[in-house]
Amino acid sequence: MVLIFGIQNHKSLILERRKIATRRVKEPRFHEGSVQPAVTGLYEKSFASLYIERIYRQRLGEMTEADAWKEGEYTLEQFKRLWTNPKPEGLGYEWNPNFKVWVIEFRSYEKLETSEVNL
Repeated sequence: MVLIFGIQNHKSLILERRKIATRRVKEPRFHEGSVQPAVTGLYEKSFASLYIERIYRQRLGEMTEADAWKEGEYTLEQFKRLWTNPKPEGLGYEWNPNFKVWVIEFRSYEKLETSEVNL
């Protein structure tokens, strides 16, 4: 499995450790504690290996400013615009506060100390 990040600046935000979470509409097919490659497109080469710290469900309406910040240092209003703007500038989804998404929190694997990884 891979994590695809199609938004233009997300690659640099991940590499700079300024994006440490992502929200997905589909259930991930990997688990907490695994290491997953990050790519910018389906057939692109991996730019990072991500250690998956936490996976959980959340309603969009439950998002906080802190949650939006983890998505790449966005405010909640900026994240809502990103979520609803059409592709390629945004994700192209409807903002429904009751819609449940999968939240994946991660860290760049290369920058972890061996003692931090519980594989």
